[in-house]
Amino acid sequence: MNKLRIILAGLLAFSTIGLYAQKVEEAPSSTFGLDAKDAKAVTQIRARMAEIRKHRPTVALVLSGGGAKGAAMVGALKYLEEYDFPIDMVVGTSIGGLLGGLYALGYNADYLDSLFHNMDWDMALSDKVDRRYLPYSRIRNKEKYLLQFPFYYKSDDYKNYIAGEMPFAAGRSRELRLGADEADMSSMARNNLLGSLPSGFVFGENVNHIISSRTVGYSDSTNFFKFPIPFACVATDVVSGKAKIWHSGSVNLALRSTMSIPGLFAPVRSEGMVLVDGGMRNNFPVNLAKRMGADIVIGIDLSERTLKADEIQNLADIMMAGMDLFSNDAFDLNKKMVDIHIHPDMTGFNMLSFNKTAVDTLYARGYKSASESESQLKALRKRLGNAKGYRQAKPAVDIGRQPVRIGQIEVVGVDNQEISYILGGMNVKAFSVTNRDAIEDDIARIFGKGAYDYVNYELRGTEEPYRLRISCKRGPMHRLGFGARVDSEEFVSLLFNVGLNTNALQGHSLDITTRLSTHPYLDLLYAYNGKNFATFNIRANVNYLDRNNFMAMDTSPLGITYLQTNQEIYLSNMHWSKMDVKFGLCNQFYRVFKVFSTGGVDYSRYDTSEDFPGAFLDGRIENLDNSYFPTKGISAGVRGDFIYAGMGADKTTQFAGVAAADITLPLTYGRFSVIPSIYARMVFSGGSPLLLRNFIGGDIRGRYIDHQVPFTGITGGLLCGDFLAVGRLEARVRLGKNHYVSAVSNTSLDFDDFKKLDEARAHLGVGLNYAYNSIAGPLKFQLFWSTVTHKVGAYVSLGYNF
Repeated sequence: MNKLRIILAGLLAFSTIGLYAQKVEEAPSSTFGLDAKDAKAVTQIRARMAEIRKHRPTVALVLSGGGAKGAAMVGALKYLEEYDFPIDMVVGTSIGGLLGGLYALGYNADYLDSLFHNMDWDMALSDKVDRRYLPYSRIRNKEKYLLQFPFYYKSDDYKNYIAGEMPFAAGRSRELRLGADEADMSSMARNNLLGSLPSGFVFGENVNHIISSRTVGYSDSTNFFKFPIPFACVATDVVSGKAKIWHSGSVNLALRSTMSIPGLFAPVRSEGMVLVDGGMRNNFPVNLAKRMGADIVIGIDLSERTLKADEIQNLADIMMAGMDLFSNDAFDLNKKMVDIHIHPDMTGFNMLSFNKTAVDTLYARGYKSASESESQLKALRKRLGNAKGYRQAKPAVDIGRQPVRIGQIEVVGVDNQEISYILGGMNVKAFSVTNRDAIEDDIARIFGKGAYDYVNYELRGTEEPYRLRISCKRGPMHRLGFGARVDSEEFVSLLFNVGLNTNALQGHSLDITTRLSTHPYLDLLYAYNGKNFATFNIRANVNYLDRNNFMAMDTSPLGITYLQTNQEIYLSNMHWSKMDVKFGLCNQFYRVFKVFSTGGVDYSRYDTSEDFPGAFLDGRIENLDNSYFPTKGISAGVRGDFIYAGMGADKTTQFAGVAAADITLPLTYGRFSVIPSIYARMVFSGGSPLLLRNFIGGDIRGRYIDHQVPFTGITGGLLCGDFLAVGRLEARVRLGKNHYVSAVSNTSLDFDDFKKLDEARAHLGVGLNYAYNSIAGPLKFQLFWSTVTHKVGAYVSLGYNF
């Protein structure tokens, strides 16, 4: 589904750029895309080529664009290396620019092959951060809201964005401005409605890491002709519609911009230009290599032949065809100029074919295609005489393979207060030896806080100790959220959220959440996040439940109608801690209107109002890879409450203590997972109030009562004794990519007094489930049975739990 959204956004971007590009007059000459600055650089590289030409012909390697098809390019490079040609320059576009840049920096074909095979491309082509770096509150938000809309950048940050002082254009939102400063309705629509459309699906957070970790030693603004092999790459400026030739400056920005596929990646801003993929203007820059003084060009071309109507089968085909459409004239010219043309068979693959089978096949096809040029390559080898491949400078450093010493650490893009906050929380320290994993671990934890659109890093300098430079761009401070679920218990539930300043690292914030359903609630959370201390929280909520009207429609043995309000003052968010810890004071008020049980138990004494002040301590570790379909990680929590329970019948003060714990630990082998869970809760009281007692039932934890434990086989809820233990075991198999079938068995044991264990009640429930992980949330269908009802029941739902 991510690929679908990428391609749709890309098609929109292509159509916009293509229409604009038609207005740009351009002479189809070899000076295509060159300005005065470029011409001066070309003069310099031509002089260098002239010196080489005194001894032998000069050789250039030209690499085209093609996305995932770049694996074929690596196979071709592997074959070329067998001839040990002296490559005098490398010129590339898009994936050819990225691979060509790394090749020019000293990385060989075997290295590039390992990069293709070992890379998690789903992660690389996104701004995702591993769940273990996300605060628990962000994990919960991500897995209950169907849509979230961040909005409103701080005014200074927004002005910097408009002025082009941020290297990457905004990719998720714009400032929401409604007021007198809008000149007319059209500008309001442009800035607030059209302006909210994304300029790119992702900022390229993870792609930047791939680049910056492998360009160490060359990350400063530099002359690319001084690389181990002279290098240039092509990007497209959507402001002028012309090609941007990168031959100096930041190699990280150059490599990032040359492969900025419109709609997939946010554009790169540099010197007044807005840069996207170079394939839009010159996807096979042979002309540029010739202009720079190459006598012989070896070109690896990943383009596909013109597709017939019946061969355009999917959106990726359309996307690739659209990209070729805007650069066909330049491509045809370049293809005529290439001396040795290596053109692997791309049939059956497109720019998004990153799976292992595709990479293996493409690599083999690239090697085979290069071998088919054997006679030409042997002739070239003969013309070059004894000249061998060489590097004019030391290669770049890959800090994933070679730890390095760093000196100072600087943070840019934020104020001094945030700089202090960021540096204080990092494990990597100035004047130490570090590596890629350690740096990117810190970067992920900073980015995972949700306060920034991106957090990039570079190691600057030409030798150790390198200077670690972290660049941050503040993101929108506020958010809107919407969630929806349809199921056979509550029919339709809608969730709405407004978070004011909730994405800021520090300061005041207000979160307002409301649910519309048969169990509605309103929740208000004020928080103050200090610099060096935990977050201070004040929370108030109210919810109403009436289950009496639904007893005839489900298998619940208990109906209850009540109004509940909670007030809490607590500390949370111990900075940089992997455990979510909260402790503070609370008050719970219950107004129970009606309780009815099919078991004939008289609960009339509970039709009353009860107020329970107290204190609590809550701790949770949550690092499951997915809350709904986990395969690894752990979810574990403990909670303790000490509650004032009022005056007893003997006029003495009564207190209640509550202790609860749970753990879920999935074990996975291939597509098969076993997911055991244990829940336990104990209420210590001389006669616990109804709504402090234990409840089991349903598919969602805390659905009707905060401490309700899920139990397959019972919908609604079942009132249990003061001491409860539930064991659950799910055996699940994944079918295809998003389909899951599982069998569930759970058992509960509850009792009121340890002295009367022989009177303990045991219940068994079993279920057979089918689930589909849809874009709207999990689609579930469950058949179940329990010893409570002795009936077969069914549960159907679509959407996230909340």
